[in-house]
Amino acid sequence: MKVRKPDLQDMLKFHPKVLEFHFSDSDLNLELDSNFEQRLIVHCYEYFERKLLDIVSLKETNQVHSKEKSLELIQKAIDKTLSLNEHFSGKPTLIVHPGGYSLYESTQTEIEKMQNIIIDSVQQLDFKNVTFLLENMPPYAWFFGGRWNSNVFLSS
Repeated sequence: MKVRKPDLQDMLKFHPKVLEFHFSDSDLNLELDSNFEQRLIVHCYEYFERKLLDIVSLKETNQVHSKEKSLELIQKAIDKTLSLNEHFSGKPTLIVHPGGYSLYESTQTEIEKMQNIIIDSVQQLDFKNVTFLLENMPPYAWFFGGRWNSNVFLSS
């Protein structure tokens, strides 16, 4: 069951087996004062301080973090997930969007570069105590009031 801290106690009335927190950048400060029998899933924030995270970023822009900054912020989410999991049972899961976003259609060469960056980016993260999942995204996403192209992880 997807939850936010303010509605956590109300959601427990439904006896969920899993609690999924969809992080925003403010959730790095999230503290819990109870223990839970459920498993923890964290859906990593897609943007942080008004810029998209993008682990395959070819360049930083005013709306997209660099690959390096994105990895740093995802590592913080991993670390926070492990900290929060002290209040839950089982191994936690973190879901991350890989990025590859652009306002324009990317060229095949750009797409191939982004796809080649994925493995290297994931290997830079320390997630040995977290089940780490990259989420396949639809071809278009809506951020900051506009349509963005998702350029990686689309084919079946």
